Amino acid sequence: MSSKQEMSIDEIRQKQLEITDFIDSVCQKYQLQYSLSYGTLLGAVRHKGFIPWDDDLDVMMLRKDYEAFISAVKSENNPKFRLLYQENTWFPWVKIIAADTYIIEKDDYHIKNYGIWVDVFPYDEVPDPNTKEAYRFHKRYNSLLRFAKIRALGYENVKRRSAVSAFLFIITHTLLLPLPYNFLGKKVDKLAQKYNGKNTGYIAYSGSETVKQKSIRPQVFEGTIRLPFEDREYVCIKQYNEYLTSIYGDYMTPPPTENQTTDHSYQAFLR
Repeated sequence: MSSKQEMSIDEIRQKQLEITDFIDSVCQKYQLQYSLSYGTLLGAVRHKGFIPWDDDLDVMMLRKDYEAFISAVKSENNPKFRLLYQENTWFPWVKIIAADTYIIEKDDYHIKNYGIWVDVFPYDEVPDPNTKEAYRFHKRYNSLLRFAKIRALGYENVKRRSAVSAFLFIITHTLLLPLPYNFLGKKVDKLAQKYNGKNTGYIAYSGSETVKQKSIRPQVFEGTIRLPFEDREYVCIKQYNEYLTSIYGDYMTPPPTENQTTDHSYQAFLR
């Protein structure tokens, strides 16, 4: 496969935009709310498009819209796009895949029909980030997620690890093999929804590196606007300043030049 011409970063971004156009159209048709998220939202605000050194595109939804979105994509059954979610992968969030592409990852998670994607992250209620309960919740979440990744990887992954890390990986992976491929991912997704309906006053994508840094008020999701992104416009939360500040601090100041890099973890090709 890799003898074919690898797609350029511009070609990858074009496919990601096509996927996001599809997400946007589905959300408009079914009256669902979404927003660009993480570095993609930052790119919209600061660069009116992709961050120049970035190579992915992320979307976020509140849980109720997220679940309805999954059903809507299934109903649309658009042959140009594939839905990857808990039923057929290990990860506890959704990826929309461009069906006419395939990728080769550095870390092979043995995902069928994998291609260029856009991530769609669910936002759920989480405990007050200043409490021990939040620490325990986040620790358990990340432990389950780490085991889900190890279960999904193959033994060939040891080639990129130190001797000690490889030894621990082999033991852990072997112990987890009896579990179905997506078992732990489903466990993670169920845990993420534990506090929904409890009015904790905070929401987050539970896979965020630190709950305290990335927990935000639910009110931040109230109201959206469309912001320019490349030659298009996409939906963004109106209160993006509070969201981006909670994640990046002074988000309008680019990082030092030496930090303007990305870990491009895959090669992409047209089918």
